[in-house]
Amino acid sequence: MQAVLIYAVQWLAFLQCICMELTASFRTDHVAKVTQ
Repeated sequence: MQAVLIYAVQWLAFLQCICMELTASFRTDHVAKVTQ
């Protein structure tokens, strides 16, 4: 059970990292489009 919990926490951290990367790239793309 402990291993499953650790795996779930790592997976959530991984997903959060991906979401932050996506939102960051989306924001920079949006800013680039607005400034043009």
